[in-house]
Amino acid sequence: METGQHDNPTVPAHGRQVIYLDNAATSFPKPAQVAEAVSENIATVAGSAGRGTHTFAVAASQLLYEVRRAMSDLLGTREPTRWAITFNATDAINMALKGFIKPGDHVLTTSIEHNAVARTLRYLEKNRGATLTKLPHVPGIGASPADLPRFLTPKTRLLVMVHASNVTGEIVPVREMAAAAHAHGLPVLVDASQSAGALPLEIDEWGLDMVAVTGHKGLLGPQGTGALYVRPGLEIEPLRHGGTGSFSESDTHPDGWPETMESGTMNGPGCAGLLAALRWISARTVAAIRSHEVQMMQYLLDAFAEIPGVEIYGTRRADMRAGLVCINVADLDPAHVAHELEQHLILTRAGLHCAAWAHQAQHTINRGAVRFSVGPFTSLDDVEAAARRVAEIARSAATFGA
Repeated sequence: METGQHDNPTVPAHGRQVIYLDNAATSFPKPAQVAEAVSENIATVAGSAGRGTHTFAVAASQLLYEVRRAMSDLLGTREPTRWAITFNATDAINMALKGFIKPGDHVLTTSIEHNAVARTLRYLEKNRGATLTKLPHVPGIGASPADLPRFLTPKTRLLVMVHASNVTGEIVPVREMAAAAHAHGLPVLVDASQSAGALPLEIDEWGLDMVAVTGHKGLLGPQGTGALYVRPGLEIEPLRHGGTGSFSESDTHPDGWPETMESGTMNGPGCAGLLAALRWISARTVAAIRSHEVQMMQYLLDAFAEIPGVEIYGTRRADMRAGLVCINVADLDPAHVAHELEQHLILTRAGLHCAAWAHQAQHTINRGAVRFSVGPFTSLDDVEAAARRVAEIARSAATFGA
């Protein structure tokens, strides 16, 4: 992918042209095909999947199958029907953890998890008597498979781990972690929110038992979309019960996949946009997207490293981290830095990024940080402008003794 080559050449926001560097929260812009697919679905497909045999209903059912198949092809699974469509990764993580963990179970996890995992585990701890252990933080990779055996107990039932941290940028070696877990008969759940579509991910080849993804980040789809993969042979209890469009003569919930996990009407327009995004990524290839994002990130990391007063969290090698970097500038409040950047139409995110454990690992829990996150449409001009503005903010802070 050539630097700065956009399907969407402009990034308008409220009538202004902005530099968007908050892709770790929600990717923007989307490929033009995404909005077109959403609009076309709303205008031409009025049916609900599984609810009828008329043309619109059949088209809605076919759309869901196409999403599953595209997800399966992109992320390396052999069985498309083991993908359940969800609202987002948080929904998928709740499905997996609450559907799998039983009272008294012990769960291993990493020290850099997003609150989607951390809070759900704390809920299970409080309400089901589950216990959890956070593996030691290993700088650069988040967690090490070598640490796994010494924290196992007779009640350990699951290893849950993020693939790429939304704060530290660390890429956890999930393939090696899964192998270590499987050596002890332990299945794994991976939160791929920051990696799906942006980093290599081969679910079946790597032996990942359950994987949660969201549609609106690296997969470049609309908000309110996501999916949960559960390998054949591993079953979990549904989080919700109700209408599935199948076996309607029975008042008990069906157990066949994927219907058992998909009670209620699916987000048809969102799925149409997600399918368009998945096809766009497949055409570009994850490898090309990754190469581009590494190039953009390395520029940012190198530029920030040369600015006095800027603290970079995590490795300065872009090829060893996800497409994001958190920094702080002198003693300035991160919110102030983000505000100053936005005055020059550069959009970032300041704060704790919904990931308390990861900020504890970086010793920024009491302060937070400013996060810059790139995407496939980020240009060299974008990152150059961001680095220049950070340098100006740092010089101003030094001048006025901040």
